[in-house]
Amino acid sequence: MPIPGGVGGLDSVSIRELGSPMLKRVMRSISRFNQEEIARNSKQLARDAAAEKIRASHLFDEAWYLDRYKDVAAAGLDPIAHYVESGAAEGRDPSPSFDTIWYLSENYHVASAGLNPLLHYIDDGRASGLAPAPLNGPQKAEAFDKAIKNGLLDGTQIYPRIDQIHFELEPQRRDTSAERLPLPPVELSLRVGSPALEGFTVIGQETKRTIVRCLPRDFSFDGARCLDFGCGVGRVVRHFEDEARTGEFWGCDIDGTSIHWCMTNLTPPFRFFQLSDSPVLPFESCSFDLVYAVAVFSQVFHNWSMWAMEIRRILKPGGSLFLSYNGQTPYEEQFMLSYEELIKKHGMFVANPYQPWNKGGPTVILSPDWMKRLWGSMFDIDFIALEGLMDYQSICVMRKPIAGKHRQPEPVVVALSTIQAFHPDATGKLAHWHDPTKPFLESYGIQRGNDFDVAGWIVFRHDKPISIEAFVDDQPITSTAVFTLIGPYRDWNSEQYSFVATCRATSFGPGRHMLKLLLRSEAGLSHSLSIPLEIQ
Repeated sequence: MPIPGGVGGLDSVSIRELGSPMLKRVMRSISRFNQEEIARNSKQLARDAAAEKIRASHLFDEAWYLDRYKDVAAAGLDPIAHYVESGAAEGRDPSPSFDTIWYLSENYHVASAGLNPLLHYIDDGRASGLAPAPLNGPQKAEAFDKAIKNGLLDGTQIYPRIDQIHFELEPQRRDTSAERLPLPPVELSLRVGSPALEGFTVIGQETKRTIVRCLPRDFSFDGARCLDFGCGVGRVVRHFEDEARTGEFWGCDIDGTSIHWCMTNLTPPFRFFQLSDSPVLPFESCSFDLVYAVAVFSQVFHNWSMWAMEIRRILKPGGSLFLSYNGQTPYEEQFMLSYEELIKKHGMFVANPYQPWNKGGPTVILSPDWMKRLWGSMFDIDFIALEGLMDYQSICVMRKPIAGKHRQPEPVVVALSTIQAFHPDATGKLAHWHDPTKPFLESYGIQRGNDFDVAGWIVFRHDKPISIEAFVDDQPITSTAVFTLIGPYRDWNSEQYSFVATCRATSFGPGRHMLKLLLRSEAGLSHSLSIPLEIQ
């Protein structure tokens, strides 16, 4: 039966034929056409919305873009539309103050997700404090090289446009009355976790003091050769300025911009070089007296043992290695889980293994047993100090073995400061007093007479403290306490309180003991804080 009036030349096709595979092919073609048209329209709408957002941000310099990219101007294209359509993918910059290649290389997640870098900066990066451009020529060159190697950009399109890279020579440093060595720009101090330069200085000073106290009693910096492995922008090594007058100090790091700044601002008296990804140090074997690595192996995991053996190679027999790592406090603060439960299963735990370095890199948590068994297979361990570095990171102090000398037995493990079991609704710290002129193992925890005060702070989630009980070696002692409100504590929606507990331990003689404070809250929660106590 013919179709009345005909349909597109198919008037001789019967209804039966329209239900045949021919119709199905026609309908599939129409459907595919519609889907492709919808996809094209959706993409165009998304591009138009992105262009409008960029235009409204005032972060795109249209005149500059057309002047720099003559091909866009010659084609009569809208500059913002071109940047959204293809310019960003080609590595072009929207203005002098935003570097597309830099932003993509520093924020790999943006590139891997196929996001427009300027749009990401407008929506998220600016509020998160991400840098829109490199500090200088060396950082720009390093970012470009990284972007090409990681396949973030089409090198065949980019290379012909790169005909010059300028490496600026920074002004020679000047001494000031307040600071003998200059401080780095905040953009660089942020890369080592110091958002304020005051904190940058304090952390560096305290770390230096801790390293010195951990060295063997007979260690001398006169004529010694020392390496700050993972020096960043010189936060620690800068405080060895006096020691560098009679010894030789080196610093190395994987971040080229930080090393460039150190070279131009801290030399002399220090020397610096940039590390590669390969575990190789450009030094003679058995040529260093001291290597220290602060918070380096809290981020390195996939080739840690190769770096450890390379450090071992350059150390003299008997040479010292100071290493800090993430243990209980960093783990429980960051993940709100029990460290004791973790170390029953893992010697090494890695979170965010592929997080970019400019966002902090991986987080590596280690256990004391991991240090003793694995690092102890390569070095002789003098001691491990739990939370020994500024009450946060743990410390492992080691030496390169001397041929023919027997290794010491089970390494000493000490707790420098607060010992507390994990509690999901309570946390605190006790202040410790030690003699900074004495070696580490000879002075830690609290050193006081029989009558003493101990200060600290406590937080109970949605609650407040009301009392303290004190114990020495698990025996109760007389104590009184005063609490003072400090203010809100992080994101707990709770208040932090400081306290001073006055204790009397007259029945205990001189020597090492353990002090425990049991704090109770209004709602009946209890939390104990312990610390080594030496009665003098």
